[in-house]
Amino acid sequence: MISLPLMPVPYPGAKPVYQLKSLLAPGVQEIGTGSCWAQATENLVTINIRVNPSQVVADDGNIFIGLPTEFRPMSNTPDVAQQQIFMMTDGRIWFRTSAGSLRDRTEFNAVFIVARKAG
Repeated sequence: MISLPLMPVPYPGAKPVYQLKSLLAPGVQEIGTGSCWAQATENLVTINIRVNPSQVVADDGNIFIGLPTEFRPMSNTPDVAQQQIFMMTDGRIWFRTSAGSLRDRTEFNAVFIVARKAG
C-alpha cells in the first residue's frame, strides 16, 4: 500500500498518480504545483520531477529520499535525458556529484520509466 497523497486526476481509481513532494530532500523545492509525481502500473513505474535544488541542505546529490518500494527500479537507472540523474534501487533519486553541485542548479526536469522490482 502506497501512503502518499494522490494527484487530483480525473480517474484516481484507475492507475492512481501519487504526489512526491513530501519525499524531496531538505531544501529542494518543487517547481509548480503537482510537478513531482509517480505512477505504478502492473510492470512499470513512471516518475516525473521538476525541482529547484539550489537550496539543498546537504549537497550529497540526493533530490528525493525514501521512494516507496512500489516505485523502486530493478537496477539503478538514469533519467531518459541522461542528465546524470539516477533513480536508485534504495529509494533515492540522485544527481551524480562528480558532474557538479546541486546548489549550482536552479532547475532539474527529469522523467524515469523503469521496470518495477518484483516483490
